[in-house]
Amino acid sequence: MTVKPIALISAANDPITKALPKVIALITFVMSLLLLMTLSAAIFLMQLNRDQVNELTVQLPASQDSALQQRKLDGLVSVLTAFHSVREVRVLSKTDVAGLLQPWLGDQETISDLPLPSVIAVEVTKDQPFNTEILLQELRAMTPDVILDDHRDWYSSSSRFSGKLLGLLGLLLVAASLSLVGLIAFALKTSLVVHSQTVDVLHMVGASDYFIARQFSRMVLKLSALGASVGAITALLILWLFQLWVSGDNTEADTLLSFSFWYLIPLVILVPIIVWLAGLVTQRVVTKLIRRQRKAA
Repeated sequence: MTVKPIALISAANDPITKALPKVIALITFVMSLLLLMTLSAAIFLMQLNRDQVNELTVQLPASQDSALQQRKLDGLVSVLTAFHSVREVRVLSKTDVAGLLQPWLGDQETISDLPLPSVIAVEVTKDQPFNTEILLQELRAMTPDVILDDHRDWYSSSSRFSGKLLGLLGLLLVAASLSLVGLIAFALKTSLVVHSQTVDVLHMVGASDYFIARQFSRMVLKLSALGASVGAITALLILWLFQLWVSGDNTEADTLLSFSFWYLIPLVILVPIIVWLAGLVTQRVVTKLIRRQRKAA
């Protein structure tokens, strides 16, 4: 009868069997949240760059003299139309302006009774340089109280912030991976002390260092698979509860980390990677420690 290699190293009295699954579950939980946040930030950044439009908004404050207001508006439109790199000029209707202000001022019918500014939406060409300062000077030469909002600045700031957030999350994910490697290496040193007699016996019967390390690796693979699965499932559960708490009774709530079944895909990939990493670290660390002990002896 052939003895199974995994039975050569008993996990009964090994403290690693109690500590390692819990530690791996905790690190996997943290890594799962970091991974999902990183993917969400990346998707948000891609959507931001894809949806970005080179659009400006020109606002003319409301006036009691409607005829004077219309003349000023026509003058601004003529300046905008003649300006280089301007692709489209569109004057928003009073209903459109009221709709834009509705989230802040309430009912659209009430807003319509207020003196609303005239708003012009301007779309510029993406491939050509555009100087907003020169445009603003020309507009103010026509109407001094005109206001120019460049939405591209907001898109640029949001893109830079999202990029920095993505980089920070990536660094935290790498730090969590290095912590996992370090903790496994530390736990293996204790495990080798516990199984020192078994290791000596295996050496006496001719077992190689690689063969002995493989026994530890198989034990760690089993423990890490358990811990990683628990950590990933816990992360999914916490994320789902978070979504319920944020959305409340509003089923249409839109959050950056809204729960979705696509989250299963990166976590299903993450768990085998953690298990593989744990086995690889175990194989190399145990082999190195055994050789070092033999040289010291």
